[in-house]
Amino acid sequence: MIAQSAKTQRKLAAPVVDDPTPRIANDLVRCCKPCRELATQLDEYPSADALFAELVDAGELARATRLAGHWLSKRKSVWWATLTVWWKLREAGTPAEKLLIDTIVQWVLVPSDELRRTAGQLANQLPKNSSAALVGHAVFWSEGSVAPANCPPVEPPSHLTGHFATSAVIRAVGTDQAAQRQALRFAAETRYADEPWTIEATAEDK
Repeated sequence: MIAQSAKTQRKLAAPVVDDPTPRIANDLVRCCKPCRELATQLDEYPSADALFAELVDAGELARATRLAGHWLSKRKSVWWATLTVWWKLREAGTPAEKLLIDTIVQWVLVPSDELRRTAGQLANQLPKNSSAALVGHAVFWSEGSVAPANCPPVEPPSHLTGHFATSAVIRAVGTDQAAQRQALRFAAETRYADEPWTIEATAEDK
């Protein structure tokens, strides 16, 4: 199993008080086929926390990663993806990718519509398969209106932040199981931290 802090292990084992399962199930159903399959499986568990722990213990890392993007709240999901992507990009990322990551971090710390839209614009300037771009899209589709600023507001579909965050992580870690486990450790720590943006991807982690 992924190495976890004692605090995280206690919370995974404890009864779920703040249970986001209904929201998660709704988002999974609205997402891709693998996510809809997870939604069906979720019905068999007392909570999304329990399903996440079971998938990790069973070594179903790809499925646990797909769940994680929706398991976390939107802001935490973006931070999880940012942490994972930066862990992989910090030594080889392009200036444009680093600028976008910096903008995303600013949005996570102090969310604003201006930063959300800037993240979306910067993401559109990067290749579509860029993991950093996918996190930028996760930010843009997280809240507010996705219509141009001078148009009537259009609310974003609720599942897209989780979808883009998960896609960013999958793109960043690839098939490297060690990297997948590291990303899932980040997810577990992020889920239970009051302010997960204080969790850093240190050199020792890599």
